[in-house]
Amino acid sequence: MKRVLFIFTLVVVVFLLLYSCFCNKGQKKEASSSKDDILSVELEKNTILVIAKDTAIKKYGYDVIQKELPLVAKLTYDSIWIVTGTLEKGAKGGTVYIEVLRSNKKVLKITHYK
Repeated sequence: MKRVLFIFTLVVVVFLLLYSCFCNKGQKKEASSSKDDILSVELEKNTILVIAKDTAIKKYGYDVIQKELPLVAKLTYDSIWIVTGTLEKGAKGGTVYIEVLRSNKKVLKITHYK
């Protein structure tokens, strides 16, 4: 009787250990993939900022765009990056506005607001 109870307890403990290992493994994988997604979007965002800055400098000149740094990029509708310049505090005027297609990094629109 004691031997059966011991074997049963051993089987239950082994089952619980295996179950907890597989459950935790799945959770860590999901968290890891979430971190990978965030890093991927951040790398893409940096690429978009470089493309936008280069395009803006070619169109409006280095001196104009330099005053509007840092550029800020936001992903909208999961397909278009909107990049805008930053206006100095208390300054009057507008900043550069650029739309970049996420799929092929093509500049859709570039303008400068006043």
